[in-house]
Amino acid sequence: DDYGNNAHETSGPLNDFGYSCKLRASHHDLSFVESLPQDAAVFTQIRDPVGRVISSYEFSARSGASDAFQKEQILKKKAEDLKKAEELKKAGEEVTVPDGAVADERLMVQTIDVWPWETLVPLQQKAELENLKIEKTRMIDPMNWAMVNTAKGEVVYTNLLYGTTYKDLAEANWTGGEKLLPDLDAYDNDIVIPLRDYVQLPEVHDLIHNGETFQILGLTNISSHWELARDLRRCVASSGPEDPQWVELKDILLTKAKAVLDKLWHVGSMSDREAALLSLAATSQFDLDGPAYGAGEPKMWALHDHVAHIYDNPPERFRNLTAILAVSDREIKEMYEELAVMENEPDTHEKVEAWLENIQNREKGRANAQHELDLMVAYKADDWSESALQDWIDAVIEPLLDEKFNKLMNTTINEPIPLEQSYRSCVERTWSEEPFDHLLRDRYGRQVHFSREKRKAIPQDIIDYIESQNILDTELQEYAESLYASTKAAQESLGLLQSFAFPTKQDTEQSESDETH
Repeated sequence: DDYGNNAHETSGPLNDFGYSCKLRASHHDLSFVESLPQDAAVFTQIRDPVGRVISSYEFSARSGASDAFQKEQILKKKAEDLKKAEELKKAGEEVTVPDGAVADERLMVQTIDVWPWETLVPLQQKAELENLKIEKTRMIDPMNWAMVNTAKGEVVYTNLLYGTTYKDLAEANWTGGEKLLPDLDAYDNDIVIPLRDYVQLPEVHDLIHNGETFQILGLTNISSHWELARDLRRCVASSGPEDPQWVELKDILLTKAKAVLDKLWHVGSMSDREAALLSLAATSQFDLDGPAYGAGEPKMWALHDHVAHIYDNPPERFRNLTAILAVSDREIKEMYEELAVMENEPDTHEKVEAWLENIQNREKGRANAQHELDLMVAYKADDWSESALQDWIDAVIEPLLDEKFNKLMNTTINEPIPLEQSYRSCVERTWSEEPFDHLLRDRYGRQVHFSREKRKAIPQDIIDYIESQNILDTELQEYAESLYASTKAAQESLGLLQSFAFPTKQDTEQSESDETH
């Protein structure tokens, strides 16, 4: 495409376990459908264009910070694991790096690898890193205090220059001249690209503005009809309603886009997304009371690698389990020693709780490794004759994999976990995830924090500009909403909509950037 990116198709690991793919969620445009079987059922959800553009801004800003943080953590973990492996070798242990100890970036498809974020996230990330570096060089007024949201959702007041933080500002005992700074404007600050500038970027014009129409038509920059798609997008972006030829082109494109929507299996609305899910289930005759299969791609890749490694080299697996236990024992001992120090320090209650949770997780991992090692010892791990190996695989590995697979698939031996329960867990986990706002701070500690409430303060001229650049999407959304309303009304009259207890979140400040983009 214009940015040097390539779209990649990868086959997942489920086929290795006899499960073929039944559902594909894609970030392609609809030109991709040409590669699918003719009887494939394609459905989509349409969003409000203004909300969609602002959400893309928030999401790319957060993802830029998140990606930078995760890369730093991966490199740090690799260095630690390699160092521990070297120490074990010096102690005379014959050891490779323990399975799973080195972080494997391939285990998850990163946001930065997915269209269109592979272009937009690096733009935001570059600006964030440069701006944060500059921000650190700026002078701090010692009289300025900031209100900060902690990772646990608490509000505290801090003065970073003096390293003091209070839950109650009255405890700060101001002597005179101090002031509490206003919240950082999330959409216009010195840390991230201002929204006003973002919506005018050439990349945003090409990838986001009128993006729903271009996706429906299969005319994005990853289209299988690449040159035609590029030329049509440029024609749309080069003019506006004052040009009769532009109006004629708009009408042609929208007529075709509406015809595509007419043929889709189901068209839903993000403004009514929970009811749209029920409508889709009715169209698909999908039982919402049925079981949920919750094995995500990262877990399945991990299991895939686990299986391959065991079958390829059992003796090495035995050595690696031994190494994992040695490393775990030392780490757990060190963690308990540090815990003892923490417990004797003031104001460390929350830190102690978090540290205890880390210890419990590490002990659980050690117990799992010990269990597998015990099984290997019980089945002649020191004698890898062909017959002994087959006995071990039949009696130990197959049941072990079945157990792990069942856990990954969110099922138990007796009763599958219902879809409703799995859905609620997924949504609630998303709500609890750290949005990485804490990584985007100015020199006083004020965070770039996005929310629905803060969207209300976006200047009207920016909203007007977004609307002017999304005329096609606005008209297409209106048409899609009418299709969805008609479908839902018909389903309601026939009693086809199932009941489903959707989770609710009270008093949420979370913005819409956690929605589908």
